[in-house]
Amino acid sequence: MTTEKLSLKTIIESLEARWFMASMATGAMGIFTFLMFTMLKINLVKFAALFFIFLAFFIFFVTGFFTIIRLLKFPQAVKKDSKHPVAANFFAGISISSAVLSTSISNVLIPLHILNTEIGSFIALGFYLLSSILGLSFLMMVSVNLITSEETKTNHALGVWLLPPVGLFVAIFAGNFVAKYFMNSWGEAIVFVDLFIFGVALFYYFYTMTMIFHRIKFHPLPPAAMAPSFLIPLAPVGVSIIALFSFQAILPKIENLAELVAPIHSFFLIYTPLMIGFGLFWVISATLIIKHYLKHKGLPFSLGFWAFVFPVDAFGISLFLTSKIKVFASISPLVMLVWLISIFVWILAFSKTVSAIISGKAFQRPKAVK
Repeated sequence: MTTEKLSLKTIIESLEARWFMASMATGAMGIFTFLMFTMLKINLVKFAALFFIFLAFFIFFVTGFFTIIRLLKFPQAVKKDSKHPVAANFFAGISISSAVLSTSISNVLIPLHILNTEIGSFIALGFYLLSSILGLSFLMMVSVNLITSEETKTNHALGVWLLPPVGLFVAIFAGNFVAKYFMNSWGEAIVFVDLFIFGVALFYYFYTMTMIFHRIKFHPLPPAAMAPSFLIPLAPVGVSIIALFSFQAILPKIENLAELVAPIHSFFLIYTPLMIGFGLFWVISATLIIKHYLKHKGLPFSLGFWAFVFPVDAFGISLFLTSKIKVFASISPLVMLVWLISIFVWILAFSKTVSAIISGKAFQRPKAVK
């Protein structure tokens, strides 16, 4: 199928929420690259970070524009996706993208004086509010569907089921990072709410992982188009650590929550090495599984290729932040390696996406999400 055979109407009607994965992955790539700039002090790295961040904004707004048109013109198609046992989880990409963009404003664009602090902080706050409201809504939607729908089966449990809890983790640290700009108004309330949301995200993550492990063990491998989803379990590892780090950074600044600083720090010191250990284990496992697909089934392009990027970036950022704590300084050599890998997989996903847009394949849904 070529683009000449696809009308704009057809493209919009079948538009996937998975397109937002390109925005969230590219934004995370920008944040990770900026952190590497703070270490390497090379201006080219800073400009690369800004390129990724501005591209992420562009992708988000273009995808958001057509998503709104789809919602208005084809509400039944959107409703069908929202009840699909696999496709519904991709809506979380909207909230994740919003939170990533909020974080990029708080931690990159404002510090670099590209955005004025007053204006930038309110824009970041807006993206955070959008991400947290949508994140909670999407998690509730897929949770209720999971319980009530007779169409949802065990073999639908794939890595994409982790996107909704990932969305909450990302919203949490986006809120904590933006809270520092509103310490005299909304900052304390944001952090207080984020503390409770963290529990929702954490336990839903563990709960979902048990179903994914059950599916992997007792069902055949999913179609090759869904193979990239095997890397997604790495994402909650990274974003949960970042969320805990963000609590450590903001809690000492809030007098009414200061008594939580010590227990949060103790939990961080215990939780982080456990999760990094699992993350390294899962990277090797996922790599071997992808190798199996390449050898026996091939790896056809789909928008799921962006699942190779965001989890690696999230894990890399968590390694970077953790390595700044003296007791974990020994993991710092891993950071550069993960960053270089993340650049490679971003280039792969981006080039494949551009090629698929030109050929029209990017607008064809894999069978698993039809």
